[in-house]
Amino acid sequence: FEQEPTQIEDLADSTKLIDLIGIKKVTPGVPDIPSDQYYYVVTALDQNNNESDMSNIIMLTPPPAPQLLSPQDLAINQRDTVTLSWNHIENHIYYNMQLAMNSEFSEIVFDEPALTDSFLVLTDLLGQETYYWRVNTSNAGGTGDYSNAFSFSTSFPAIPILATPENGTADVSLETTLRWHKADSAKTYRLQLSRSEVFTSRLMDLDTLLEDTTLSVEDLISFKVYYWRSLAINEYGATAWSEPFTFRTIDFSSIEEEISRPLVYNLQQNYPNPFNPVTTIEYAVAEPGFISLKVYDILGRTVASLVSGEQLTGRYKVSFDASNFPSGVYIYQLVSKDVRLSRKMMVIK
Repeated sequence: FEQEPTQIEDLADSTKLIDLIGIKKVTPGVPDIPSDQYYYVVTALDQNNNESDMSNIIMLTPPPAPQLLSPQDLAINQRDTVTLSWNHIENHIYYNMQLAMNSEFSEIVFDEPALTDSFLVLTDLLGQETYYWRVNTSNAGGTGDYSNAFSFSTSFPAIPILATPENGTADVSLETTLRWHKADSAKTYRLQLSRSEVFTSRLMDLDTLLEDTTLSVEDLISFKVYYWRSLAINEYGATAWSEPFTFRTIDFSSIEEEISRPLVYNLQQNYPNPFNPVTTIEYAVAEPGFISLKVYDILGRTVASLVSGEQLTGRYKVSFDASNFPSGVYIYQLVSKDVRLSRKMMVIK
């Protein structure tokens, strides 16, 4: 009951009942209807469904707010793995914990509504950031108020930001330099270069630690797609990996052939493919004239016009950003005079 029953007739009024359970023993759960207090009574039914008088009344109220224990409020120099703990509340069913980027909890990054233990191990935090956290408790008396919020600051580095070669760059030299921006408080960096987007060990070309923010690489394979990423490390731990960048090396085997033969209209397969969200499209124009390069969805509707105008003879490249488009197959088409070339590409998000 949400309101205290005063007479047996109240038991027959279904509008006042929250739940009716026909067993000898029950452990009530958290009520679905929010209230400041709840009343529980028991009656018995005989074989003819005749109901007894009601039992004594038990009133339950929401549990008190837990006391946060560690990290202490305003704690600094927290590592890349943080264990939050708070005091145990008797007869709790579960705890609810919120982690936010501001004290108003308008930027919540973690909201766990059903924790049975009075601690939680956090990973995948950001370095050089301040977090705010609070906990409340739920039981058969409802859900109590949140605790006073605590804050803590992490001291492991920020995630590095990759610089060059820029993501999606084509025709990169077989000897090139990878550059990334310095991460706050970083002492060393770990860098991986791979021919696999999942960085499997079998296709890993480089996995090294270094203190600088540049690294020269040599003996890359011609006309090959590479993926690279970095993380930063200091005495308080390591960051997550940066978002990987991709580049494609130059195709030396085709340079001599392209120089010796006349230029023809050509539309290359986009790179990378599949992609998210940006890809590069390369094409060749055999003679001066009006060029149209458009992107269509699978139903043939135009979703983007990448090129529309006069162009001279030569080779061109253009980027397509699918940030505002859903996953799926798209068709891009090059049109010039009597030439019409099309290819498919796939957006995966």
